[in-house]
This record gives sequence, structure tokens and C-alpha cells, in this order.
Amino acid sequence: MAAQMAQARISSAIVPSGGNCLAGTVVQIFAHGLDVQPESGHLFYVGSFDKPLSCIGLQLPGVQLEQLLDAARIGDVLFVDAQGLFLTCAGRTVLHLVWEESERVLLSFAQTLSPDQMSRAARAIRDATPKLSIGLAADEDLARALKGLQSGGDVQEAAIFWLVGRGLGLTPSGDDILSGFGAGLLAAGEKEAYAAFAERLRSVLSRRSTTAVSEAYLSAMLSGSVNEGMLSFLEAAASEEDLVAPLAGARAYGHTSGDDMLLGLYTAFVR
Repeated sequence: MAAQMAQARISSAIVPSGGNCLAGTVVQIFAHGLDVQPESGHLFYVGSFDKPLSCIGLQLPGVQLEQLLDAARIGDVLFVDAQGLFLTCAGRTVLHLVWEESERVLLSFAQTLSPDQMSRAARAIRDATPKLSIGLAADEDLARALKGLQSGGDVQEAAIFWLVGRGLGLTPSGDDILSGFGAGLLAAGEKEAYAAFAERLRSVLSRRSTTAVSEAYLSAMLSGSVNEGMLSFLEAAASEEDLVAPLAGARAYGHTSGDDMLLGLYTAFVR
């Protein structure tokens, strides 16, 4: 079964420069998308254009996504190249979605924010309406962890250990905070601080597990990638544009994931 011509958008974090295909097994199916696990590497998400592109995402037009969700079953094999998507079951093709060309979307922030630009972005996050709604209790333990992230050495590693895997959902809030914090260090141009943070995060992840989705997000951050909504917010901060709409886009991920990432970004900007 073949579908009409369309265009897909694919995050640069899951299709590096020069790459042209994705393949893996369908492991989770949701109302608005599905997760695919490659034989090696981290999973990726297939969704639609209704929200900004995820750094671990592939977006399809709504009609094509509906066809995919109707046909897909757990355990099916999905293969994507520049011209289309194949879904197979027991070696038999059950769906072929066709597009003229896929768009590889670069999701790394190439600029460095000035102190004034970081302050403006931090104020926008702090004064957001409605206020950030995060997935962890705003108690002394969280305050201690955020302060620990702003420190170095063993104190920062202890904070990372406390945050990894903490919270509910496919991407626990603690992991989202870490993703935002790392993105903030990169946007601030703090290369040494980011390298030290990344090394400590990798060390903790070798000893403490989290969800497969969170591992994919953290891996994307460690490669320098952010969600499209977060990227638009950072680019707006760098260009002196109004931040209201970009901030709303950065918040539009999951139940609290966008807000959790913004809390991490804020923590990096005010350190």
C-alpha cells in the first residue's frame, strides 16, 4: 500500500550529516506517534507537525502518520530513507509512505549568547505566564540538586545522580532538567564547564539507569542538539526578538518536559 507524495522532517541528531536512512523495531505506539528502537543506538520518535520537531524525532504529514498508526504493530520493522518509509511485518511490506524529499533539520545552536541575552532569556523563563509547571516537587531536595548542578566536581556529580531517572513518565523530569542544563552551558559558550558536566553525566549514566526515551534525549544533548522549540527560543534570545511565542514553543513538549528543560536552561543561565 503506497501513500501520496509528501515531505518528512528529520532531526539532525538522528540522521547525521551524510546519513540517509533509519531503521528499527516499533516498540511503543501512542495516540499521536510511535517509538522505534534501532538494533544499535538510541530510539527515535515518529510524530506529526502539530508540535515543534523533537531532537529525537521524525515528522510526517498528518494523513501519512494516521496511515502509519493504523498499520503499525509492536514488533514491526520500520525503515526510512530519503524518499520514503517502509513498514514490514515478518518480512512482508504492509505500508509504504512516499515523499519527494526528506528535510534534515539542523537542531544545534551555533551562536553564543551574551550575558545580557542570557539574562533576558532567564527573565522570560522566570516570569512566564503561566508559571513553569515541573514534574518534581519544588522542595529543598530539588533546590539542593539545582544548586549542585551550578557547582563542580563531586557536588555536581551527586546532583546529576539524584536527578537521573527521577520523576514519572517516558522522560522523567530530572532527565529533562539535565538536558536543559547542558543546552544552557552550550548556549552560554562555557565549553569547559559543559565538557566537565558531560563527563560526569556519562559517568552517572554508566551506573544509574533511566528510560530509553530519556537516554535518547540525553544522548542528543551530549551531541549538541536541542528540541526545535528550544532552538527557536535560543535564536530569538540571540536576535533580540520578542520571546513570548518562542517560549511557548519551547514549553510545548509532553506534560511537563518543556518546562522541566526550561528550568534546567534557567539554572545554567543564572549560575
